[in-house]
Amino acid sequence: MVTRLRGNWATLLLPIADDDSIDFGRLRAEIDVLIDARVDGIYSNGTAGEFHNQTEEEYGRVQETLASACTAASMPFVIGACHSDPMVSRQRVARAVALKPRAIQVILPDWWPLTDAEAVDYLALIAEEARGGAAGALQSAACQARPDAARIAVGAVAGANGRGGQAR
Repeated sequence: MVTRLRGNWATLLLPIADDDSIDFGRLRAEIDVLIDARVDGIYSNGTAGEFHNQTEEEYGRVQETLASACTAASMPFVIGACHSDPMVSRQRVARAVALKPRAIQVILPDWWPLTDAEAVDYLALIAEEARGGAAGALQSAACQARPDAARIAVGAVAGANGRGGQAR
């Protein structure tokens, strides 16, 4: 069964301190404000979350902060496991599964144009890492992949996890 994400989802904006570190106190306060605003869900690690600039330690702490607050408040959340390095994305998906997000989002590698077969292979690997959890792909604006990547993503994720998927 496909779980559709509907409604008004808020994205986390990554608060950066004067020393260029992530201000985790402000991050938690931001999550609390979004929960209090009663949005339909919260999404982490899009481009506003500086996913491409985080260390893996920072990435893990951001996701754990989001997951613990949202789980305690029964607030749905989605984890962005995106990274310009496809192997790091794959590792992030594997880590995100344990946090039980409503979905995990990845992007297609954007450093080289992919064929349909390469995109399907990559997304099938991502779906395997999700171990039956919801995984979806979003084609980034910078992605050099084919314009029909969303169709390819739906097919790859649906085939790999046997549950279907929806991409935008």
